[in-house]
Amino acid sequence: MSVVKGADLIFETENLAQTQGREVMPKGIKDPRRGFQYVNHFLQALPTATGEFLISSLNGAGATFTIGNRSGQLGIGIGNTGTTATGRGGVQTSLTALLIPTGEQMLRFMTKLRMPILSDAVETFAIRGGFLDNAAADSTDGAYFTIDPFSIGDSVRCTTANGGVRTNSDITIPNTWLADTDYTFTIDLYATRAEYTFVDAGSGQSLVKVISTNLPAGAASFGVGLSITKTLGITARTMESDYFLFDGSI
Repeated sequence: MSVVKGADLIFETENLAQTQGREVMPKGIKDPRRGFQYVNHFLQALPTATGEFLISSLNGAGATFTIGNRSGQLGIGIGNTGTTATGRGGVQTSLTALLIPTGEQMLRFMTKLRMPILSDAVETFAIRGGFLDNAAADSTDGAYFTIDPFSIGDSVRCTTANGGVRTNSDITIPNTWLADTDYTFTIDLYATRAEYTFVDAGSGQSLVKVISTNLPAGAASFGVGLSITKTLGITARTMESDYFLFDGSI
């Protein structure tokens, strides 16, 4: 076996020499109809029109999602709120593409991100990521995380939503939020629970929260997204994402 590593992802392949020039499937997923993995390392600009798997999700004057670079990483996606008090910069799939898994099927969202400048009382923003049906605010149906160092404090807010009824449960981080520091977030969504994992950059601790209430109902649709949205102030703020991962077993 050989090991393929990308960002924080490691998986085995049958034979590395046999995978050159074709898509690599993680070991154990022999049939692409039974499992999938999409990873975007933000090496080129994303489209803004529908018809693509992942598109920019923007609102307000000057809002952008652009491609940048940083030493030690393949590429970074930069969401910029622009200069309005409700500006948004991010990425998303169709927000009606998915339904809650059944049985032990699973959907996963994972990203590593940083905040160059933290949210404060003058320029306030929230970063949301995960399974969403609303790119700009709390979802009616979904399972997602929110971080806002000013309004929420030193916590990751984990949310499930079913028909607009939400369960919120916070992961208190061991250290205060730090600017220009990488944090990793994972959500595993099952039929009966959502599992949230946060890796604290300062301590290296992996913290987990499990929510089993107010999961999306069987017919409720949602998608996958990650965005930074302003709630106060008109000075642009940004988030930087190393990668956007979406996978699962079906």
